[in-house]
Amino acid sequence: MSATTIARGRQEVSRRAKTKSTAKLSARQQSAVINLVVQGTWVFGLVFFATYVVSAISGNVLMEAQRASIKSLSPVLTEARESELEHRTASAVDGSMKSVMDWARSRGWSQLEQKQTYVASR
Repeated sequence: MSATTIARGRQEVSRRAKTKSTAKLSARQQSAVINLVVQGTWVFGLVFFATYVVSAISGNVLMEAQRASIKSLSPVLTEARESELEHRTASAVDGSMKSVMDWARSRGWSQLEQKQTYVASR
């Protein structure tokens, strides 16, 4: 190892890498590279902005379509909720008579007297 290698913290640098890093671009080449970077940045920005705008508009259109379909179903949903409430109420009433009969049997009553209505046949 040479003294320069030790001085550089034991990093060996080849001569080719050393000459590449110290090479300078001419002013004409530098302006061409800068122009390419600026053009690339503009293209990226325009594509990003266009994509953002298109996705935002399409998302809003889809959301409004979904809201309109839900709004058109609102009367149907309200009727279904009312029907379900009536069904649950009717089921609770039917179940309550059964629970009364179970309570009566558990207390030793053999059978509840029930009124029976007979319809006369013609």
